[in-house]
Amino acid sequence: MPLRLLHLSDIHFGGYGPVWDEDDDQRDQLLEDAKRLVANGGPIDGILIGGDIAYSGQVHQYTRAQEWVAALVEVCRCRPEAVWVVPGNHDIDRGRLAQSAIHRDFRHAVRSCDLADLNAELRTRLANDPHCDVLVSTLEAYNEFALPWGCPVSAHQFHWTDKSLRLGDRPVVLWGMNSVLVSDDTDAAEDPDQGAEANLVLGTRQCQMPKKPTTVRIALVHHPPKWLKDWHQVKPYVDRAHVVLFGHEHRYAAQQESPQGTVYVHAGAVGPDQGPDWVPSYNLLTFDATGEELDLEVEPRRWNPNETCFVLHEDGRETFKVALDEETGTVSERSDVDLPLASEEGPANATPLSVAGSDGTASAASETPERRRELVFRYLSAAPTRRDEIARELGVFEESAVDLPEGEFYAGILRRIRDRELIDELAKELNE
Repeated sequence: MPLRLLHLSDIHFGGYGPVWDEDDDQRDQLLEDAKRLVANGGPIDGILIGGDIAYSGQVHQYTRAQEWVAALVEVCRCRPEAVWVVPGNHDIDRGRLAQSAIHRDFRHAVRSCDLADLNAELRTRLANDPHCDVLVSTLEAYNEFALPWGCPVSAHQFHWTDKSLRLGDRPVVLWGMNSVLVSDDTDAAEDPDQGAEANLVLGTRQCQMPKKPTTVRIALVHHPPKWLKDWHQVKPYVDRAHVVLFGHEHRYAAQQESPQGTVYVHAGAVGPDQGPDWVPSYNLLTFDATGEELDLEVEPRRWNPNETCFVLHEDGRETFKVALDEETGTVSERSDVDLPLASEEGPANATPLSVAGSDGTASAASETPERRRELVFRYLSAAPTRRDEIARELGVFEESAVDLPEGEFYAGILRRIRDRELIDELAKELNE
């Protein structure tokens, strides 16, 4: 069966203030359009949100976002846990950022260093600094929003991965990257005509997606290449993905630089509507695997102001073929670059109950990747007091870990539940 995913970005909840929101109708019409897609083609298997969920990283903006995403999940007939998110520049609390000399110093140091020293600079200020958690405190409200789906970020784990989707007999590896490590109100894109130089970074470490021939690999990141200072350094790693999904620029595009190579898909913004250059849009992605090829159909949907609804983009549906054989990509598994994080630090697992190294299969129906992700979502959606109560009941609450960032703390609890084979007991607690 094909895999159907929605790709959307730049929703910008709260851009008009906490009461009056000009984009409410367009978002409602997007729900209606998604409902039509489901009626014509069947349920959506997952929703990928490429950042800028909020307008200014405020709690009330994510409260509204949570309600709308829940409504989108319902009309898509999608499992509520089948949502994955990454942060965008509007998910940063700029007020908190403006008051912090620590944040300004970090941004200046990373942006101004030589590209050859970038990974070492990130390692020094993130992996090796015992007080590094403050550097992602401006994403606190975003992290609370992203927690139920296992996608919060921290200074040690600012990217995530997940393998709970499948395309036929192939595991689908989702890889979420954080392009807002040094984002602020002076972000710039590479623009020779304006003399601007890209000043955002990814760092090599979070781009090193494992390249396994049995997997379908999809990467999600907010900023497109021209915004990234180190794009040419990280591109060989990013291109291990068969498909890379971008946001930020409010324009739809899909391109493939080489035959059967990586496909770059850009989502337009869900909102706001700012005339012919910034027309609200989103994408329906349909994947199928035939032999050694991945078939991708991109169906972009755009706002039509005359009909006041979403319609097929004027570019129409676009189709691509990507090689799935072992030789896909140009970079070997072994890395000889200076990693920005200690080697034992990998991406956060968006489904911490998953078995490390698993290929996505399971020996019992109760242990499928989908079931484990459902339990993660239900546990992390519970009130913090209930999460702690369950952890204490199962004997996996560790007082020594309470000072960790929230995402890391609860991921640790879930890993201990997995390692001590307490998943059935967790399910019983959640069913009470």
